[in-house]
Formats: sequence, structure tokens, C-alpha cells
Amino acid sequence: MPRKTKNIIMILVIIIMLCSIGLTGYFANKNSNTTQKIQINSSSNNQKIPTEIPQEKPNEDNSKNNNTNKPPMHNDFERKNVTNKTSIDWYYYLLFGIESLIIVLILVYLIMSKFNKKTYKETFINTDKKIIYILLVIILTTVLTSGTITTVSKIFNSNNQIETKEILNQRQIPNNNQHNYSNTKDTNTSDN
Repeated sequence: MPRKTKNIIMILVIIIMLCSIGLTGYFANKNSNTTQKIQINSSSNNQKIPTEIPQEKPNEDNSKNNNTNKPPMHNDFERKNVTNKTSIDWYYYLLFGIESLIIVLILVYLIMSKFNKKTYKETFINTDKKIIYILLVIILTTVLTSGTITTVSKIFNSNNQIETKEILNQRQIPNNNQHNYSNTKDTNTSDN
């Protein structure tokens, strides 16, 4: 097989593996377990109260919020901190590791063989070069895998924080009737 064809095939495999890392990250996000916690301060006594927010589907009808005589419970609180923790299943870590290993194996071989100018036997002519190859593969696979996991976790945690803030904003917007009722009640009691 000509050198140019080998290089093209190896580079295509690297590109396919990079795409598969992206797909693995996407599926890891879809199937991940996200716990969301909100740190809120009470406006009256400034005590921090941790609260867990369950995930809601936007199409659900909330029959609990149809009560127009009472203002919502969360009007006395102001948001302080939103924290999300995404736990990715173990097999996604394994997939990230395998994909990183394949990328690094090919990339280090291409570099050591000077993009297939040398044959396999010429590339690994002595044990020193074999040891260097093995150590480089171990180190670079570890770095690439941990970097991929860190990047995927940060991206998906930032996406989950945006979704959490949207949920909080939907819950915190009071109904106009509720808000006006509480204001008129306060105004009437202060006039008396």
C-alpha cells in the first residue's frame, strides 16, 4: 500500500474517533443523572436554605399553582447559587478511554514513523523506541481521556445550569392576580 494512502486512512480513523468522542459525550449527557441544588437566602433573616429542585417537563399542567388567593411560597426568597452535578455512567468513561487510546496509538505511530516514511520494523528497531512508544501512549491517553471527561462535564454542567435557571424563572414568575392580591392586601392593612 502506498505511503499516501496509509496516511489518509490513518488520518480518517483519527477524525472518525474524534467524532465518536463527540457522540459519546452527547449520549452521556442524554443518559446522565443530574442532581440540582439551589442555595437561597431568606430576605427576612438571611439564613441559607439548601433546596433540591426536581426536573419538570415543560408540557405538564401544574394544578397546584391554580390557587389565586395565596402568593407563591418562594416570593420571600432570592436565588443565591445554583449547583448541578452530572454523574456519567462508568461505561462512558471506558468508551472515552478506548477512543483516546486509538487516537493516540495512531498519532504517536505517525509521528515516530515520520508519516509512514519508515516501515514498522524501522520505526521500532530497538527496545528504546518501543519503550518510548509505550510510555508516550500511556501518558497521552491519560491526558486525552481526562481532558475529554473534564470538558464534557463542564459543557453539560453549564447546559444544565441554564436549564435550571429557566425552570427557576418559570417558577418564580407569579401570576398577576396573586401578585396584585398580596399588594392590595398589604396596602389595605397599612391604611387601617
